[in-house]
Amino acid sequence: MNNDFYSKFFPGIAWRKYTKKICTLLTKETVLITALPDAGISFFLKNVEEYYKNRDMDKNLLITLEILPGQEEIFHLAQLIKEQINILLSFPLNIADLSCTDTVKKLVQEKKELVIIINRFERLQGKKEAQAFLNSLRAINPAKVRFLISCYITCQTQPQDYKAAGMLTTANVEFLPTFKQQEISLLLDVYKKVYGWDVQEELSNDIYKLSGGFPGIAKYIAKFASDNKLSKISTKKLLSQPSIAFKLENLLQTLEAIGLMKAGEVDFSKKDLLQKLGLVDTNDLPKIGILPKYKPDKIKSVNLAKHLSAQEFELLRLFANNNEEIITLDQVADAIWKEHSTQKFSLWSIYKVISNLNKKIKRYGLEIENFKGRGYALTTDPNLDPAQAKSLLESIRTEGKKN
Repeated sequence: MNNDFYSKFFPGIAWRKYTKKICTLLTKETVLITALPDAGISFFLKNVEEYYKNRDMDKNLLITLEILPGQEEIFHLAQLIKEQINILLSFPLNIADLSCTDTVKKLVQEKKELVIIINRFERLQGKKEAQAFLNSLRAINPAKVRFLISCYITCQTQPQDYKAAGMLTTANVEFLPTFKQQEISLLLDVYKKVYGWDVQEELSNDIYKLSGGFPGIAKYIAKFASDNKLSKISTKKLLSQPSIAFKLENLLQTLEAIGLMKAGEVDFSKKDLLQKLGLVDTNDLPKIGILPKYKPDKIKSVNLAKHLSAQEFELLRLFANNNEEIITLDQVADAIWKEHSTQKFSLWSIYKVISNLNKKIKRYGLEIENFKGRGYALTTDPNLDPAQAKSLLESIRTEGKKN
């Protein structure tokens, strides 16, 4: 395999800098990386491994392992570490009969530096005990023994399962970033070279908005677009694909399981965490554009009205109450300024409010369109299921008055 195969899947300057940052930290410290499913952690760890191996490693030994189902006990972890060391060194230090701890001690005595990459740490039973074990290995010589660990986001949402006098509570915690729009565009080029998928360049922005920059979701959308030779993506047809539906359902179940969503509503008391994970933007609106279209009843989970200004909310409710009917500029002004509309009337201000409102509602398949010389009307994405559209508009109409 090409020495830089996985790095192809993290294109652009920002990802190269981020990879270098992780590897620089790893030269001195332990690092914990966390994210949601489909954020690309497994591939990123392979990317780090490639980067690290391409550096001067005369004294460094790098081993990687993944905790698989059926390998959840601490003795499995110890066995995996020792096996990987044996494979890497081809038994030159006569360590076959040594324990994992003694093997690491012998490596340190031989002036070796050991970097251990562990994927899927969350699968281990007795996480506190596992941390204590790894901490004991590092205590042999913290300057010579370091870990790069990927762990499920439960290490942040359910810290009580992980708290111990171990490294995961003191490690450098990194939230794996989601992809930016330009990076998704570059990723489509990679898919073409690696998988032969031919996705039209103009679809890159749609794929970014639909996936929210999650590479695991973007990959399936790109394959769907390539297989069907699409020039435009129909979200209705996209959602009919079992693979896409499975991923979205899994994500929703995950959010419920880890406490980021309760009774169908996003828990905004954990707003900072939601933003770090790439689930919502700075306006608390969902970044994964296809998610609200997958489950319309989950649209209320982000409480759309909560993220609108008073003027935006009143204007949206006016359009929802007059769905697809032309609303004149005077009616718009009345909704924005009420009894002061005559004195405060401003075309520029109206355009600004409508523009800002559109940025927030397009994710939900809604848009306020301009009908030149007549006014504006609220339209729904033709790919949005009629029942979903009806449910969304009804929730806007019945929402309590914005203060």
